[in-house]
Amino acid sequence: MSDFRNSTVYQIYVKSFCDSNGDGIGDLNGIRSKLPYLKNLGVDYVWLTPFFRSPMNDNGYDVADYYSVNPMFGTMDDADAMIREANELGLGLMFDMVFNHTSTEHEWFKKALAGDPTYMDYYIWKDPVNRDADGHILTPTDSDRDSDRAATGSANTASGLDTNVSESAKTASNLEMSTGSTSSAQPSDQIPAPAPNASPEEIRAFAASHVPTNWVSKFGGSAWEYVPAFNKYYLHLFDKTQADLNWENPRVREELKNVIRFWKAKGLKGFRFDVVNLISKPAVFEDDFEGDGRRFYTDGRHVHEFLRELAEDTGIADMMTVGEMSSTSLANCIRYANPASHELKMVFSFHHLKVDYKNGQKWELMAPDFRKLRELFTEWQEGMEKGGAWNAVFWNNHDQPRANSRFGDVTHYWKESSKMLATLIHLMRGTPYIYEGEEIGMTNAGFTSIDQYRDVESINYYRILTNEGKSPEEALHIIGERSRDNGRTPMQWTAGRYAGFMPDDAKHEPWIGIPDNKDHINVAVESHDSASILSYYKKLIRLRKEYEIIADGSIRFTDPENENIISYVRELGGRKLHVFCNLRGAEEPLLANAGGFDATGMQRLIDSIEDETCAGRSDGTAGNDGADAASGAKDSTDAVLLTKLRPYEAVALLEEN
Repeated sequence: MSDFRNSTVYQIYVKSFCDSNGDGIGDLNGIRSKLPYLKNLGVDYVWLTPFFRSPMNDNGYDVADYYSVNPMFGTMDDADAMIREANELGLGLMFDMVFNHTSTEHEWFKKALAGDPTYMDYYIWKDPVNRDADGHILTPTDSDRDSDRAATGSANTASGLDTNVSESAKTASNLEMSTGSTSSAQPSDQIPAPAPNASPEEIRAFAASHVPTNWVSKFGGSAWEYVPAFNKYYLHLFDKTQADLNWENPRVREELKNVIRFWKAKGLKGFRFDVVNLISKPAVFEDDFEGDGRRFYTDGRHVHEFLRELAEDTGIADMMTVGEMSSTSLANCIRYANPASHELKMVFSFHHLKVDYKNGQKWELMAPDFRKLRELFTEWQEGMEKGGAWNAVFWNNHDQPRANSRFGDVTHYWKESSKMLATLIHLMRGTPYIYEGEEIGMTNAGFTSIDQYRDVESINYYRILTNEGKSPEEALHIIGERSRDNGRTPMQWTAGRYAGFMPDDAKHEPWIGIPDNKDHINVAVESHDSASILSYYKKLIRLRKEYEIIADGSIRFTDPENENIISYVRELGGRKLHVFCNLRGAEEPLLANAGGFDATGMQRLIDSIEDETCAGRSDGTAGNDGADAASGAKDSTDAVLLTKLRPYEAVALLEEN
């Protein structure tokens, strides 16, 4: 495979990419049919979101069996064929490993609910604590004592599960708990459980008032779910059906290594690890009176040790690996992605995607703070380089709204802002990731009813927002801006009835709605347009391979006082690549505190607005005189001073030594 530094990765959200059998759900055979498209696009690796057996409460990120294919997506034979065909085309497949938690439908958790002490120790359990009316702990808790027990005292936070977890939990109440090998399987002797004849309402009230900590799930509500059969809570940092694994238990780590070995043997070329910096929980669980609990479990005490062990013991240290890092720090990411650490090849961090969070809250809206965006790019790009670590650079994924709808203007400058955002990321130091549909400028969904949403987080927060006093219209507007479903609508291949996602004569509807703009935003239309967003992405991908300075050059951000244009310079072997990106829908001065940029003798590698030339334009803006702007043609500029950029324009100029 290609060196990951000059490679580009394409992410597929399996459920929404291509439906081969007309059941409304994307599948593995649909992906197989589009592998030639991905090869033509020019990408090197293809990352697939989870397609393993799952109840799909979190669209596959709640895995019930790491070794089997969810029938809705196909069969193991389909997976084997997909891997083989991708390898034949020179495309390396990367599968998504969800190792922070499993589904509560996983066999391990079912055995835990049946009272098996071995499998109870695969998860994180805590005893109830007494709290006053304000939620403060009244008495010493089992938290400190439990932290000294085997591996059971490590956990993170998630959402919650119904009190009647499953039939297995009901059965467990009739079992005599083990008092031998695993302390966590013993019933709590600190705080009595509700009476055997307690009503469901009484059990829920007990569960709500005795939580081990006040941590909040990422999906809203408590991160703890009470199991009456044990008079204990298990940790779930995400949905209540996603129980956090106990990585302190060596058996758990070995189980997960075996998963990697299984898929590696089938011919995979890489792995993506979901929220992997949350796997190591604290020794002592305590309330968080400053936040939602994440400061206690993020980038935990043993996380680097665990990742190094995973990489070394499975032989993936030299493979393409990327870790998703939730609420992480630069210092930790340098450790994760520094080659000397032998942990991961690169990391995803998300700070730059929170610059439109009012007061740091996802569900409070504000205009993007582009000054903050520049500061974050500067800190992370320059900091990771200084630390010898590598970035994964991206705007979009299956958990984010579409970047062009969020940071651009898809009403007046759809093409321009989509291209500008692509330029800004693809010419940075790091491996670019393209999320399905990004390369054709797909936008937010534009749903008009909460009934159109499928994402558990969005539905939960619509309820939370209305309960907090927002009107249904206000809540729906917020969900419309922030929902993960914005990035999960079906891939728009054609202008057909179902956008080419599935056959037009299919007897089923797509699992989620398709935006109306499929008529003009689709692969078929853009494939025949040399000025399309799709053509522009192909050129960006090609430039990374053709110009070593893009893959390996240093990076330094320039003109820090400019609030509307982000600019940086890449340097390698005496060459410099100057990149300027206008984030506004108006002409903007190129430099904040100077008369312009002297581009004399420089070569234009790419310009997002393709109808004029950067050489000798009378208005001082950058362009290309009708030439193919992204062809890499070296149009030398004569004596020229560039003074401004047009709305959402991006330009890159190569300066030879």
